[in-house]
Amino acid sequence: MNKQDAMNTVTNSLDDLYQALRAGRYEVMDKQLEVTARFHRYSFNNVMLIYKQCPEATLVAGFHTWKKQGRWVRSGESGIAILAPLTKRKEDDNEREEDSLVMGFRIVYVFDVSQTDGDALMEEAPILGDPGRNLSALLNVYRDLEIKVHLTKLPGTVQGYSLGGEVRVSDDLDDISLFRVLSHELAHELMHKTIRCTSENKPLLETEAEAVAFVVASACGVRCLDRSADYIALHEGSQILLENSLEAIHKTSSSILGMIEKQVVNFDNGIAQAA
Repeated sequence: MNKQDAMNTVTNSLDDLYQALRAGRYEVMDKQLEVTARFHRYSFNNVMLIYKQCPEATLVAGFHTWKKQGRWVRSGESGIAILAPLTKRKEDDNEREEDSLVMGFRIVYVFDVSQTDGDALMEEAPILGDPGRNLSALLNVYRDLEIKVHLTKLPGTVQGYSLGGEVRVSDDLDDISLFRVLSHELAHELMHKTIRCTSENKPLLETEAEAVAFVVASACGVRCLDRSADYIALHEGSQILLENSLEAIHKTSSSILGMIEKQVVNFDNGIAQAA
């Protein structure tokens, strides 16, 4: 596979997803978002490449990286093509510091853990585990972003809403539900603060926020999610709308997960701050 083949694969993957949603097969979106959750550190294009080539992949690495981990790729296994940046060092004339400049991309091949044998797997990411700890970390993310959180009584079945710099959440939610709702509302705060929510675009914005919550919670090991998001809102209009939404969902969920992971690492190092 060359670079053009890779980009064609991404385009084909998006087209397949678009056609599946048009046909009412919304379960494919769950699968795509699950891959996003597992590979949130990868670029959007690489997530789409992994999803297209090996949708059941859970942990990928290159041949030599697996070897360093005491595992080896079984003979005859086919690699998963992804794009790796070609970089060179550059020197900043003002700061006199070196930085990396991306000059292009090349194809490299990775292999899923299911294609390998050997020693036990490396430790899981720190965000996997105790929902309570991840909830505390998420609350600290809100604090660092200077977004106020108010737990209060809300009318009817409303669980939370975003006001721009302030989020109000129902005070009768358990930890798992609270984590999901806070992830959903933080998505609104990060993605939609400059967008005026109208009856026309509200379904799209809510679907994007719920998709982010799905990715964040899934990556953190929280499985008790209400998958009621109306994914059709992500593609009404054109395939370009779907691609734009998926890129925004990927970028926002990756950002939130990165901030949560940083907080959890702080907890583990004994430098956590009170929320």
